[in-house]
Amino acid sequence: GIVAARLGAGAVRSIDVDEAAVSATRDNARRNDVDDRVEVLLATDADDPLHDVAGRHDLVVANIGAATLTALAPDILARLADDGLLVVSGLLDPVEAEVLDAFRPWRVVRTEVLQGWVAAVLRSPSIATPRVVGGA
Repeated sequence: GIVAARLGAGAVRSIDVDEAAVSATRDNARRNDVDDRVEVLLATDADDPLHDVAGRHDLVVANIGAATLTALAPDILARLADDGLLVVSGLLDPVEAEVLDAFRPWRVVRTEVLQGWVAAVLRSPSIATPRVVGGA
């Protein structure tokens, strides 16, 4: 969320189930001078961390483990705008097929691997031509 705010996102909402992570994110947002645009929330229900997230969003970034990501896939997709982007990260290489399969019919348009960790960008199937994301 902090990176998104630094890159120009007008409003960012960060949600975690861990109080220490929420505190660290708030501190980092202040240090990066984006605390006015980054709202950091402690999930009210650890079993349903997206319960309090209303509306649909242009960008969702989920940096969580594979099992949690797979379990939350329907809730994450329900909160994405039709022309939105989903970035999933915190996945070990190679990514298990069922993780990305959980997000079907959304499709992977880009992946990056860094030191054994994978990030993937997914796009709605209703978008004919994916936006260019990142470098070449």
